[in-house]
Amino acid sequence: MDSSNPFSQTSNFVDLLNSQQNTDFPETYPYASFSHGSSQLPRQTSSFCEVSTIARRERKKWTVTDDLVLISAWLNTSKDPVVGNEQKACAFWQRIAVYFAASPKVERGETREAIQCKQRWQKMNDLVCKFCGAYAAATRQKTSCQNEADTVKLAHGIFYNDHKIKFNLHHAWEELRNDQKWCEIASSKIDGSGKKRKYDDGAQSESSQATSNLGDQPTNRPPGVKAAKGASGKRSIADHQAVTHFQTMCSIKEKDLAVKEKDLAVKEKDLAVKEKDLAVKEKDLAVKEKDLAVKEKDLAVKEKDLAVKEKDLAVKEKDLAVKEKDLAVKEKDLAVKEKDLAVKEKDLAVKEKDLAVKEKDLAVKERVSKMSLLDSLISKKDSLSEAEKALKQKLLTEMLSN
Repeated sequence: MDSSNPFSQTSNFVDLLNSQQNTDFPETYPYASFSHGSSQLPRQTSSFCEVSTIARRERKKWTVTDDLVLISAWLNTSKDPVVGNEQKACAFWQRIAVYFAASPKVERGETREAIQCKQRWQKMNDLVCKFCGAYAAATRQKTSCQNEADTVKLAHGIFYNDHKIKFNLHHAWEELRNDQKWCEIASSKIDGSGKKRKYDDGAQSESSQATSNLGDQPTNRPPGVKAAKGASGKRSIADHQAVTHFQTMCSIKEKDLAVKEKDLAVKEKDLAVKEKDLAVKEKDLAVKEKDLAVKEKDLAVKEKDLAVKEKDLAVKEKDLAVKEKDLAVKEKDLAVKEKDLAVKEKDLAVKEKDLAVKEKDLAVKERVSKMSLLDSLISKKDSLSEAEKALKQKLLTEMLSN
């Protein structure tokens, strides 16, 4: 069957208990895992058959974890090789109730009465046995193209057709399917016989081998009560020789231990010397660490001073950048002024040229005027006055000089 089942490869019930101690259930099944302690439970003989004076409590539903803890309690209690079946039913179910209450997987403060455990177990056992029959019928109808999941699904269908209810205890069947009792039920259904087969010296029966062909390996039958009790009281003939041999080996080991103790004393002395040297080295190392700490402090002070200087330098650089910006602005203003001055100079040169032209024009006009005046004076028929003569003479002199 499912190879992920942690109990499919156990050879006896002791291995089953050990495997249940620290084993997590596979994630392929949506049921919570649980763990429990030893099978040695307090053996209380109080009977659940007695009339209780406590008021009836509110009925609580059984969860998947509660069912798994109950199954573990029943397996550990019913297969105890020392107690066996030498106990009354009331004491048996009381031990199971105590086991259930001691499980760490049960909610704190939640307890179940012995009668409640018994009723729940009877219901689970009945339905699981019926489902074993349905699974056996599904196994007989299994074809080569079907896997385990298909077989289980077919078994659920057969169970529903036979009993008109759905099988909702799949987690309990997964927990009990590899136990010898339920393996015999399934194998008897497959073989068509309801009779139990005998086991030969711990070997598996033919019925369990029939289920092993389906992929399961059922557990072997646990030892009987007399065999479990008698095994602790037997003494073999070779016990005395074993004790003598043990004493001889102990004396030899004591001598070897004395030699080892001497060697250990020498090594301890060497270790003490090494420890002293190590202490001296540790002191030197402590002094060096102190010097290093002083140097680190000095370096920290220097770093702080350097940081201050860097800040001052950064401030100066900012001021210099501001001054450079102001100088650039002034240079731009000076360049503008120079351009304005050049423009003005150009305008002045133009004006000077215009003035020179005007002066030349004025000189020409003046000369023309003088020439016209001289002509008028020369062409005058009347006698000239002294002033006109002087003016005439002056105009002639100027004309001759030019």
